[in-house]
Amino acid sequence: MARITGVQAQGYRIPLDVKLTDSTHGVMEAFELLTVRVHDAEGGTGVGYTYTTGRNGGAIHDILSREIPELVGGEDADLIERLWNRVWWGLHYGGRGGPSVLALSAVDIALWDPKARRAGLPPWNALGG
Repeated sequence: MARITGVQAQGYRIPLDVKLTDSTHGVMEAFELLTVRVHDAEGGTGVGYTYTTGRNGGAIHDILSREIPELVGGEDADLIERLWNRVWWGLHYGGRGGPSVLALSAVDIALWDPKARRAGLPPWNALGG
């Protein structure tokens, strides 16, 4: 059983040399990349990520740094669907979209990463691709 021993979030803001504009996002001056590393007791580390078009990266980083460790710490990292539901319901009062779901997406990717490695598969193949 691979118990989760730690969660680490990183945030990067990447300024754009040329501002982008579209009818949905408005003016985009930067992209934000958020990464999360989930560590387990067997020495595995999974990496997941999400991104924004320049806004809400701080909110996602806070969720990954403060909320996610409390929800998944000590849990079995191989029970991904169970953890997904635990995080979904643990964050749902904060919204069922936006930063909460972007953070959940990054954690989901990070959990599948070491599970696939232990099975000797690339993550896309472990997901049925």
